[in-house]
Amino acid sequence: LNTIRNGAQAMPDGGELRVWTEITPGLSASDVPMVRIAIKDTGVGISHRALKSVFDPFFSTKVSGSGLGLAVTKRIIQDHGGRIDVISEEGQGTTFIFDLPIERKPVSSKAEENS
Repeated sequence: LNTIRNGAQAMPDGGELRVWTEITPGLSASDVPMVRIAIKDTGVGISHRALKSVFDPFFSTKVSGSGLGLAVTKRIIQDHGGRIDVISEEGQGTTFIFDLPIERKPVSSKAEENS
């Protein structure tokens, strides 16, 4: 939600905000498949200088920003075994990519649970 709000704020005169998902296979046989969520906007983009600090706590390019949104987002994703990346070009927009592992657990029936 934080990255969607940031994307909308980066387009004060309007633009396009796209969200898509896909399942990505693991890179090796021992890797877990991931669900990938990408959020792309056609906003102002992030400068190369700011891009280096975008996930740092208390870093913000907004006057009213706390600088905690992306830092907390990154921490939550990492705590779940995932990763977050950002691709941005000034004047072209920004894409945030989240990869979260898909945990495969067998579904048990009520009969199996009670036996």
